[in-house]
Amino acid sequence: MSRRKRRLRIDRVLICLLILVGLICIVRFTIYTIYGFKILNQAKKGETVKLYHDNANLWKSTVKYINEDMDELTYTYRNYTVTMDSSYFKKNMNIKPSTENKKITNNDFLKQKGLYIKNNNIMGIASKIKLKLPHYLYKNGYVDLYGIDENSNYILLESRVKVSDKFFTLNIYENYTDYFITYVKLESIKTTQEYVLTEGDTKEIKLEFNPSNATNKKVTYSGYDENIITVDHGLIKAIKEGKTTVKVKGNDMSVAKIKIIVNKKKEEKKDTEKKEEKPKVTQGDDGIYYIDGIMIVNKSYPLPESYDPGKLLPEFMDAFTEMQADAQSDGIKLWIQSGYRSYDYQVGLYDMYVRQDGRDRADTYSARPGYSEHQSGLAADINNPSDSFNGTSEAIWLKENCYKYGFIIRFPENEDEYTGYKYESWHIRYVGKELSNKIHEAGDISLEKYYGIESKYSN
Repeated sequence: MSRRKRRLRIDRVLICLLILVGLICIVRFTIYTIYGFKILNQAKKGETVKLYHDNANLWKSTVKYINEDMDELTYTYRNYTVTMDSSYFKKNMNIKPSTENKKITNNDFLKQKGLYIKNNNIMGIASKIKLKLPHYLYKNGYVDLYGIDENSNYILLESRVKVSDKFFTLNIYENYTDYFITYVKLESIKTTQEYVLTEGDTKEIKLEFNPSNATNKKVTYSGYDENIITVDHGLIKAIKEGKTTVKVKGNDMSVAKIKIIVNKKKEEKKDTEKKEEKPKVTQGDDGIYYIDGIMIVNKSYPLPESYDPGKLLPEFMDAFTEMQADAQSDGIKLWIQSGYRSYDYQVGLYDMYVRQDGRDRADTYSARPGYSEHQSGLAADINNPSDSFNGTSEAIWLKENCYKYGFIIRFPENEDEYTGYKYESWHIRYVGKELSNKIHEAGDISLEKYYGIESKYSN
């Protein structure tokens, strides 16, 4: 009897287990079915698809619909929102971006902490990814985005990007495998302690930031007597004789003070026969041509083959990051598509254009080796270096505002007879705020027209 009872108990336990397993399977099947219908319904309505597993375990019919009937798919998974070309979506694919908090030490950073985004299958097919930032990043309100190229170089893509609701939207760029989001605190600001001007003069306040790649380099100018001077985007304009002090304050509480002395303008006797002499081009010991300290690079004034700064110069980058951040505040996204180019790189680029279009036509849009401003480290092509950039909201903003930051549109419209190049709305050159404002007041003319110099090849 005891054995029968034990067997009956075992049989009952097994039956209960089978019933439990069956119920679990029914529940899982029901949840999977409801989940499947929900995902398919979201896809058909064009809504953001909410996924719950890091692999896309969806119905074949849902995947087929996404691939064939949708142009773009946006899905959420945990703290990520990914937008991608729907044709790349596959069943059971890994949908989770690969991120980690990491400290970076290289030429640009010393144990700099940030969010490192590794290249994986999603990074290769997504157009943008919205992700939640850790507290140590979003608490600052702004972050920088760096792209890491195949040579492990960290390239600043977006500066001082405002963080909204703890989230950051990463736009995927070509030529970059990984990304790094960080915030570099501004430790101090250095500048000339005293500026001496004459009534009517303008002078740019030169600032040195430490570290040079600080995220928030936006500063305010205050404390000065507006009857003596005005300060606009770091450009001092002397109004009348007197002394005053400008307080320069960064958002990270870094402060610098500048003493300003404005001398009275001496009255000059008018000489009707005397013509105003224009500054002349001089060649320095380094073989580079200058006018009033401004580097000149065009078809008449080449750079030495040996001149090689290796990258865009700090004065360019400081001004660009300021302009990029202000443009972002206006809803305009600007980035450097092509910056510094070496002499050797220009050899290959120019030769390619000559083979493609012939020498005469290539000379209207591409510089010969040694004659390119890109080699100077003071010029760059913004966003999209093609005629399709002309007339875009970005091109219009750049034309109307770049002078405030020390830039000029280097090859303006209808100035090809002076520059030797076609109109390039995307090509900017850093000349400093004093000169850029003067050129703007003159009608945003070319550097050649402003200085009265030529830009013609000798052969």
